[in-house]
Amino acid sequence: MRRTKKVLAVLLAGVIMASALCACGEEKEDATEAKTEAVTEATTAAANETTEAATEAATEAEAETDSNESSEPSQTDYSAGTTEDAATVEAFALKIRTAVEDSNWETLADMAQYPVMVNGAQVASKDELLSSINEKGVSDEFISKIKGESCTGMMANGQGVMMADGEVWFTDSLEGKGLVIITFNGLYK
Repeated sequence: MRRTKKVLAVLLAGVIMASALCACGEEKEDATEAKTEAVTEATTAAANETTEAATEAATEAEAETDSNESSEPSQTDYSAGTTEDAATVEAFALKIRTAVEDSNWETLADMAQYPVMVNGAQVASKDELLSSINEKGVSDEFISKIKGESCTGMMANGQGVMMADGEVWFTDSLEGKGLVIITFNGLYK
C-alpha cells in the first residue's frame, strides 16, 4: 500500500510540475514534453515497484508453501484406512512421492505388499513389477498426478489411504510391518 502511495505521489508531482511549467509561460511543446517525461518516469517507477512487490510476494508464498510441506502433519483422520497416525501416513505418502519424483522404481517396489494390484491385475512379486515397469514404462499421467499430491489431507476409507485420484492406495501391512502400497492405478504407459 505504501508503494502505491509513493507511485501516486511521484505521478502527481510530475503532473504538477508540468502544469507549473505551462503556467510560467514555457512553450506548450516543452510543457507537454516535460509532462510526458514525468508521467513516463512515474509509470516506470510504478512498474518497477510492482515487479519488486510481485517478486517479494511470490518469494514469501513459496517460502510459506515450503514450510507448510515440511511442517507438522495435518489433522486429517486416516483411521478409516489405517491404524497409523497422521504423521506416519503423510510421511509414507511423501516417501512415495519422492520415489516417483526421483524415478526410483526400486524404492517404490520395496514399499508394496505382494501380490499388489497394478492397473486391475495382480502382480506377484517385486521382480515382476520392476520387469513390467522396465518393459512398459511408467505413464506420464501417473508421474504428474503423484508429483502433484500434497501428501496431506488425503482421503481414507475401508480400502486404505488414497493418493492423487487413486493412482496409489496404501494401508497397514498384513504382517504388521507398517504401511504398504496395495494398489497402483494407471502406472504403466
